[in-house]
This record gives sequence, structure tokens and C-alpha cells, in this order.
Amino acid sequence: MRKEDNMPYLLGWLLGVPVVVLVILYLIFH
Repeated sequence: MRKEDNMPYLLGWLLGVPVVVLVILYLIFH
């Protein structure tokens, strides 16, 4: 696999992981 092929997947993780963490923290402390 070329590095370019992994970029959308890596960007998806970089954007998705913080959102999941924020949602979990929101549910815990809400």
C-alpha cells in the first residue's frame, strides 16, 4: 500500500477519535 492510499484513512482517524472522546466525556460529565 502506498502512503497516499492511507491518507484518507488516517485523516478519518484523526477526525473521528477526538469526536468519540468528546462524546464520551460529554456523556460522563453531563
